[in-house]
Amino acid sequence: MKKSIFPLGILLMCCVLLFTGCSSTDTTIEYRDGSQTVELDIDQRQSVKLTSFSGTFEPGLSQKVAVSFKNTGDEGIFHTFTLTNLKHNSASDFTQVLKVYDTSASQELTTANYLGTLAELTQKSSALDTVRLVDYIFMTGEEIADQVPGDLNGVFERKLELTFVMDETAGNEYKSANGPVQCSFDINLYAVKP
Repeated sequence: MKKSIFPLGILLMCCVLLFTGCSSTDTTIEYRDGSQTVELDIDQRQSVKLTSFSGTFEPGLSQKVAVSFKNTGDEGIFHTFTLTNLKHNSASDFTQVLKVYDTSASQELTTANYLGTLAELTQKSSALDTVRLVDYIFMTGEEIADQVPGDLNGVFERKLELTFVMDETAGNEYKSANGPVQCSFDINLYAVKP
């Protein structure tokens, strides 16, 4: 009886080791940080700062921020972009007059690519200190992109260009004591494995 259980135990242990070894997949993203290319392995959920912005705003003035990344692994991910660490020297709630547009596909500022004011986007987000800029999107891994059927075939790179515009009708209450509003924030990638 003892002899028949021992080989069965070894067989079971080998199956477990083989299964866990074969089910390991890789989700690695690649992005630019200044002039460097950075590769990062994604755990189950992860937030990565892609860029920082610092600039001035006046009524009607716009600023562009562009980010991109590539999923170079062999597993797909859901992802979104977030804005964090917002700082400004406006006397009032500057987020109410800062409009956000997704100008990745078109440089024109239209109702079709208008995402909302930063205050509106903050209300839609679950965390007050993290503003979700776009809805979650699925992206395949580069190594398996040609195996994915339909529209997602080959979608393993994402570029996002955002245009921030201070409402041209914003009154003096939104300016700083020194005139233009000084503003800074970070744009992050938030990735989740399915």
